[in-house]
Amino acid sequence: MDRLNVAASVTLSPKPLGKLEGVVKGKDGKAAADAQIVAELLDDGKSKLFYARTNASGAYSLQLPEGQILIRAIATSSVQGYQSQQESVRIAAGKTAQKALQILDFADVGVKLYTLQPGGTWQGPIPIDAFVAGAYKLSSDRIIQSLQSRMILRALPGETVQICADGRDLNLSAECKAVKIGEDGKAEVELRLKNETSKAAVRLLGADGQPLTSAFVELLNGEGQYIPNINYNLAPGEERGILTLQGSGSYKATFYANGGFAEVSFSTSQGETTDLGAVVLQPYGAFASGKVKQAVTVSDSKVAPGSTTTLRVLYQNYYAQSFAAEDAEIVVALPAGAEPVEGTAVVAGKAASYSVEGRNLILPVGTVADNKQQSAQVKLRFDEAVGNEPALQASIRYKMKGEQSSEMLGMAVLSKVRVSLRAPALTVKRQLSLGGSAPAGAAVTIYDGRNPIGTATANKDGIWWADSTLTGSDGVYMEHRLSVEADDGTGARVSGEEAVVVYDPNDPGLVSMTILSNHKEVTFNVEGGVAVFPLSVVTNAPIAYRLNFRDPERVYDVRVQNGDTLSQAAKGADGVYRGVMPFSKSFGQVWIDYRTKSDSAELAARPAITEEELRNSLPAALRDIAVSRVTNAGEVTPGGERMPEGAFEADVRVAEGVTSTIRGNVRIGCLYGKRQGSGLASAYGLIRFQLQGEPYRA
Repeated sequence: MDRLNVAASVTLSPKPLGKLEGVVKGKDGKAAADAQIVAELLDDGKSKLFYARTNASGAYSLQLPEGQILIRAIATSSVQGYQSQQESVRIAAGKTAQKALQILDFADVGVKLYTLQPGGTWQGPIPIDAFVAGAYKLSSDRIIQSLQSRMILRALPGETVQICADGRDLNLSAECKAVKIGEDGKAEVELRLKNETSKAAVRLLGADGQPLTSAFVELLNGEGQYIPNINYNLAPGEERGILTLQGSGSYKATFYANGGFAEVSFSTSQGETTDLGAVVLQPYGAFASGKVKQAVTVSDSKVAPGSTTTLRVLYQNYYAQSFAAEDAEIVVALPAGAEPVEGTAVVAGKAASYSVEGRNLILPVGTVADNKQQSAQVKLRFDEAVGNEPALQASIRYKMKGEQSSEMLGMAVLSKVRVSLRAPALTVKRQLSLGGSAPAGAAVTIYDGRNPIGTATANKDGIWWADSTLTGSDGVYMEHRLSVEADDGTGARVSGEEAVVVYDPNDPGLVSMTILSNHKEVTFNVEGGVAVFPLSVVTNAPIAYRLNFRDPERVYDVRVQNGDTLSQAAKGADGVYRGVMPFSKSFGQVWIDYRTKSDSAELAARPAITEEELRNSLPAALRDIAVSRVTNAGEVTPGGERMPEGAFEADVRVAEGVTSTIRGNVRIGCLYGKRQGSGLASAYGLIRFQLQGEPYRA
């Protein structure tokens, strides 16, 4: 065949440029030196980020394409504050625009916490300290900069933040309230937690009528939320088990033991014990859910309001050789805030219809006359009503030998996040692909420490992806702490998850994986992020795979896990690892585990990171840490105590106004920063210390 060559000339014309200049002042009104300027250009629905730094006088200058620009200044130390409000500026070609920026302080929120026990009166406000904050699990949808008597948040005036307290570990309720940050950067919120415990008594009997002494319990409340840590265990001499519930209302309990199950729905009242009587467990029927460990799975277990996840249910008629299951239906109990997405139902590989009865999603699967494993799936969308731990419980009801039957298939427990973040734990390139979920249409910003490294917009399914470049220099090993933030278009900003990504350009680890199934090959690279992809497999057929490593000589003990099966990979003469995964009835995520040998030459040549890079790798609460005093062994502390051999004491300022005195048994005088203006250890060896009852590493 003759080759057809087509040549075309293309002229690339630079976009017209304009200039943007201004001065940035810190929260104290002084010039903010070395503050970061982030300008975002909105062009044809896409955004591009431009960066600059202020000089010693707080001035900045940017050459930008013409168009509408969103600009803000981000402080590089808590002395300057947090960041400025985002401003909009129009850039005209050949013109210079001016925009002064004022960095504002972190939001300061006072929390008044009250508790109520049965028969008592409201107690409080309880003074907030580190112990109280931990015991009542004080939290926010924004990153907490510090938490002592008040909560210091990464938020700006006019923004709405959510403050939560969870007293369920103390037999109290949980409560969240939204509060708007005032123009002075402050806000007050009041949280009231009640003791609303109730109890349910039950006597469990096996299918043979004999009492059971223990059983696994899945408990859902009336909103479809999973209630953890509920157990059925009888002590010697006890005849009934007591389920202690953290609240009154309606519940659904499913008990599992000895290959049987039972489902009970009941209601309780505060302070009372509801007697459920004797409950007899039924053996699994034709669909024997006990044989499929992951019969109910989801594409993403972390959901944000406005996002979606795909529910997948496996089912198999083990009695098919003798009896068909007729008029079979998958029944999914939907939690509050979850609704099916029209046109997304698939049963046995074909588009299907569904119906909703109350809070139950019904997926007809028809007659199941063979014993092959099949699946049904549907996409679910979540709104603001979704709880913190929504659960998706699936069962199957069918007719066999003229009798109606129903049995449980399983449950998937999700977690609610405002913005989720998918990031690789290790990367050999600074360029990587990141993703997650957020409210549909939300503008997502990804941060590496304090520095924005990318933006994205969540699609209609609440999914976002962004190609980003880590801060720092090529070839320099470093841990990066990434975080995400979203703007839902109404001006409300919410913080999301954090992730630690290790950039190690000399890691010998995995480059790509090739899977061979059904005579087809699928190859994907893992260097640039987390791989999420559909894969078709043949029932009961093993899956062959190949693994390519950057330096196979430094890799050993390579194992691949698929669902509930584990296989060992062997290295060939070409350095490629090969293996076969047995087919799993619990086919799910593929995990690759391997060990590596250190390269001493590479470790010795590894350059030290800068102080700013080290600070950016720390959690937000520790980013402004400074060591103000060190007393080594043999020296006398300000209190008059002489430190013993091998010990030290130090004063550490964690945040503005927050100081902690630490003790240890490692001499760190050689690590203490001697440079002018630096209070951080100048070497990045390991110092372990205790703060607010929690261990941190710096």
